[in-house]
Amino acid sequence: MVSKSLHYTLLGQNFCLLPEKALFWQEENMLILADIHLGKAGHFRKAGFAVPRHVHLQDLTTLESVINSWYPTKILIIGDLFHSQWNQEWLLFSEWLQPFSTSIQWLLVRGNHDILPASIYQQSVFQIFPDCWLQPPFLFTHEPARSVAQGWYNICGHLHPSVRLNGRGRQQLILPCFCFGSQRAILPAFGKFTGTATIQTQAGDAVFVITPGAVTRIC
Repeated sequence: MVSKSLHYTLLGQNFCLLPEKALFWQEENMLILADIHLGKAGHFRKAGFAVPRHVHLQDLTTLESVINSWYPTKILIIGDLFHSQWNQEWLLFSEWLQPFSTSIQWLLVRGNHDILPASIYQQSVFQIFPDCWLQPPFLFTHEPARSVAQGWYNICGHLHPSVRLNGRGRQQLILPCFCFGSQRAILPAFGKFTGTATIQTQAGDAVFVITPGAVTRIC
């Protein structure tokens, strides 16, 4: 299947909205994504739930496909890279990272689930930012910023946004989305094992729903 990205211009910068639920910033040659939640399957297995071990391999396969299609020189993850406490899936991820460790600069803004010990992050390829990363005119955070200074625009994750579409005959469809408001954009959760939360959009928001292989603007 050939995936169809959608171009979007924001504050004079050019972005491609990818159906793999990531954002590509053309001027920076940067891939931006949020909420992979690697290790969540292992976390649930420890609690006695029979979650398949391969569930996160799908996310890494998708990410590798995006890298090989867009050739980013930087990848920014705005929170919740790894779901919780350390488990064997971090070793799998570290091994997967090796071929991309020198050609790509990896940046992580820590999210509320990124609670691994500092030593583990220090030994990784990631440059860590505890709260935010600034690249004018954008302020990248995991959770939506409480306030945004004039001249800045917040790009965040955390909410796993989706919208509910209503059709004829009481048909409903819930789809993940990108949402661009007047002061901030909310990115969809990249990970497949994450779930979504329906958001309330505001008048003037630009909302893009994601279906397999395509991104479509609905307002």
